[in-house]
Parts: sequence; C-alpha cells; structure tokens
Amino acid sequence: MRRIPELELMENIEQARAYSCADFSESNNIFVNNLFRVSKINDKTKILDIGCGDGEIPIQILKRKNCDITAVDGSEAMLDEFYKKVNNNKITNIKIMNSLIDDELLLDSKFDIVMCNSLVHHINDIKSFWKNLIRLTDNNGVILCMDLQRPDDECSLINLLQTYGGNNLTLKKDFENSLRAAYTIDEIKSQLNEINKISFTIKPVSDRHFFVSIRLKDDTIFKTK
Repeated sequence: MRRIPELELMENIEQARAYSCADFSESNNIFVNNLFRVSKINDKTKILDIGCGDGEIPIQILKRKNCDITAVDGSEAMLDEFYKKVNNNKITNIKIMNSLIDDELLLDSKFDIVMCNSLVHHINDIKSFWKNLIRLTDNNGVILCMDLQRPDDECSLINLLQTYGGNNLTLKKDFENSLRAAYTIDEIKSQLNEINKISFTIKPVSDRHFFVSIRLKDDTIFKTK
C-alpha cells in the first residue's frame, strides 16, 4: 500500500481536545517501558520530547523518575492540553516550548535522550528529520522513536480500524490517515542505513507499532552518493 502523507501539525482545537481525551494508555505504556529498558535515567539526564502533543509521555516519565525534560510541539492547540495536564498533576520540573525541530530556539541544544512518539508518520522530509534528531543528540546519546507501521494492504488497514478505531469519528479518521501516512519498518531501515556511524535496532512492539533505538557515535554523518 503506497504512503499518503498527512498534515504535520494538529492545529484544530476540537481535534486536539478529542485526542487528549482519548485513551492511548496501551501505546504510551509500551513507549515508556521501552525507554526505561534501553536507557539509564537519573536526575541529571536531559531528555527532549519532539512532538510532545498533550504531554502524556513526559508526565509518565516524571512520575517514575526525576529528570530534566524539555517538551516541544509546533501546535498551540496540543500544548494548551499539555498545560492543563501539567497543572492537574502539579508538575513543575518540565520546560514546554512551542517550537519546531529546526527552530533557532533549539539551535545550540544537546540532549542525552531525544525521543518522539507518534511523530514520524507526520514527517515528509524524513532525511532532514533524522539529521535534526542527530544534531540535537549528545555524543553517545540515544534517539528513541515509536510510531505506527503502514499496513500491507487495505484489508489489513480495515481490520486495524475495526479493532482500534473506536467510536469517535474524528479520531477514527485521524487513525486511518495516520496509518496511510506511516512508514514501514523496511522504509525506516533504509532511511537509517543512509547515515554513517550510528547503530540502530528496530522491531515491532505491537500489531501496529514499531520502536527504534538509535545510538550515536562521534562524527555521525549522512552517506553521500
């Protein structure tokens, strides 16, 4: 099934509210559990969450371990939902930024862990995306991404929609669009194989998600053809 790109930002207020109220606990738990499995986190660990959305992931991390988190999203509507959750959970040790990955606000920043959940399928200039993640990651740091996998065919897509789409028509349509925009594991492997001096592992972690861990080495560069 060919990839059909979707919008990179969720800027509609009602859409953002519906997303924030939805139950993504299963996939969020998968992400957080894998993060703690592959990373050593302490109170000095600097984490950047790109495309943080309503902030459920960084909030979960801070409930388990104190650390230094910067959370970034380009959608003001999603960040409004994030601020509500921060206030409700009485969280103070987090920096929230309305920014894109290539903004000057992040120009000179480096992080031990750069992570994103359910962001990759929104990205169309994928080569620049990986370059920016690498730029923001400290030497010997790690990049952690989890996202949807594009189904092989329409039948598989329909089965996923029937199983996980729920009753909210807005979210169901969003889910369909995201599945169509998602990359396959083989496509992600091909993208990452274009980068010198990294090591990565990628595996399916559910019937619709993959998780990729990328470790940097000194002077990481993209191959030239």
